Amino acid sequence: MIAYCVLMCYHYITYMEARMKTLRFTPGDLLKPFSRKQVLTKAELLQACGCSAMTAWRILRQQGYLTSYNQNAKYYTLRRMAQFDEQGLWAYRDIRFSKWGTLPETIVGQIELSPSGMAVHELQDRLHIENVKPTLTHLIRQGRLQRTRIAGTTVYFLAEPSRRQQQLQQRETEAATKRLALSLPDPQHVIALLVEMIRHPRQTPRQEARRLARQGSGWKRTEATCFMWTARANRAPTRCSTPWRAIAAGPWRVRR
Repeated sequence: MIAYCVLMCYHYITYMEARMKTLRFTPGDLLKPFSRKQVLTKAELLQACGCSAMTAWRILRQQGYLTSYNQNAKYYTLRRMAQFDEQGLWAYRDIRFSKWGTLPETIVGQIELSPSGMAVHELQDRLHIENVKPTLTHLIRQGRLQRTRIAGTTVYFLAEPSRRQQQLQQRETEAATKRLALSLPDPQHVIALLVEMIRHPRQTPRQEARRLARQGSGWKRTEATCFMWTARANRAPTRCSTPWRAIAAGPWRVRR
C-alpha cells in the first residue's frame, strides 16, 4: 500500500511539473532555436525548446512552417525564413524546400509554372531529386496530372483540359523547332553549295549535287539536291523532308 501511494505521488508531481512547464512556455521559446539555425530536425527542435511535440506543432502551425521536400521531410524551417527563387524553391545546403511544401505539391506547382509541361529529367534536374517517377504515377492516379509521349519523351501536363491543351501545343512547337534545328545543314556545306551555284548557274540541282558528291564536300546527293531545289525555286520537292521545305524562306535563296 505504501509503495502504491509513493508511486501515485511521483506520477502526480511529474504531471504537475510538466503542466507548469507548459504554462510557462511561450511561442518565443520555440522560435528562438531558428534564430541560431535556419533548419532543424524534429529531435533538435524539441530538445532546444523543451516542450511537448503537440505544443511544438501547434505553435509552428500558427507561425507558418515548411518541411523539406527531400530527405523524407526530415527538416523544418519557418516559412518567413525561406528565400525562394523565381521557381518557388529554396535550398539550405543540400536540404530543399518549396513554397508548396511537400514533394507532390511541389511537382504539381512546377508543372503549373511551365508553359510546356515537364519531363521526368527536367523535374529531377530542377528539384535535385533522384527519382520522381513514383510520385508522378501517384499524381496521375489521383487525376491531378496527365502524360503524353512527344518526340520520344514522356511529358507531364496539368489535368485541367484548357491548360493541358496550351502546354501540349507549346511542347509540340518546341519539339518541331528542335527537330528543324538539328536537321539544318552545316554552314560550310551551304557555302560550298552556293559557290557551286555561282560557278555553274546553268546546271540543274541534280548535276550540282553529283558534282559536290564527287568532290567529297560532305553532302549526300539527296540532301544537296533538295537544297538546290530550295535555293533556286524557293521551294523543295514533296519528296524532300519538312526541314528542307522550311529552308525555302532562308536568306540563301537565289533570285533570278
